[in-house]
Amino acid sequence: MMKVGGLAGEVLAGAELAADQPRRREAARRPSGRLREGNCDAGSMGASGISADTLGLPPARSPGRLAAVIVLGLLGVALPLVCWALLARTARAGWVVAALLAACGAGELGLASGWIQSGEKVTLLVALALVMPLVIVAGSVVERRHAGARRLRSGGVRGIAGMVLSVAYVGFSFVAVPLTALMILTQGLVAHVPSSAEVLPLPAGLAVAGNQDQGCASGSHTTCSRRFLIKGTTRLSEEEVAQRLREQLARAHGWRMDPTVDGWGGCRTEGWLLDRQQVCVGVYTSQHQVTMLLQGGN
Repeated sequence: MMKVGGLAGEVLAGAELAADQPRRREAARRPSGRLREGNCDAGSMGASGISADTLGLPPARSPGRLAAVIVLGLLGVALPLVCWALLARTARAGWVVAALLAACGAGELGLASGWIQSGEKVTLLVALALVMPLVIVAGSVVERRHAGARRLRSGGVRGIAGMVLSVAYVGFSFVAVPLTALMILTQGLVAHVPSSAEVLPLPAGLAVAGNQDQGCASGSHTTCSRRFLIKGTTRLSEEEVAQRLREQLARAHGWRMDPTVDGWGGCRTEGWLLDRQQVCVGVYTSQHQVTMLLQGGN
């Protein structure tokens, strides 16, 4: 009865890391540039670093991953709904609680699959994983106030099955989810691709020609990357596009951009609670195009 939807992102990340070992070993052997913010060395984010060299990594998304997200997400939504369908005895409370559970499940599915972008992805997943059993408990308490609900629940195979399944699900959620959150807080196991809001929107005259989630790669630390291809909407050279981009990152998004080995970049700490991580951005000009790399790591 594992809370599948809330932990879908964790399961899929582990599967990807196991499947992509050859690619990560190759990436770890590549030389990487280093970004600095004052005395903060962004090279500490892992062997892959933020460098133009890392731009050759293939995307981590695949049809198989999307199918797994959908299957795991649907199971995560279905489990609490099945518990409540067996436990509910009144129409009004039954439909209201079912709607709340479906909304929470849809939120979990969107966050785990990346359809909903948020800088607090893991925190929200854990919160929803706790909210759903609380909704079931609250719905059960409300139903007890209706005449006859307690008598109806006390008998029959459906009532017994609903009570046993719901108690097991709620009990597991209230134990496993807080322990998972505590492990993340103490060991910092979670790294995820930073939100595009860290660097977007762009100023007038610039446009995003490509936005690619490159997934995560492991080394001494886990790092997750997102690559943007930036182009000018007017006749601007690559150097002018890169300069406008750096100015926008500094002015509108608060980035401190310093020169690196092969471009410009900077690092800072972002997020709160379970999503706190070091985020770096790099701007590179190569092969007649301007590339911006956004990278987060634990």
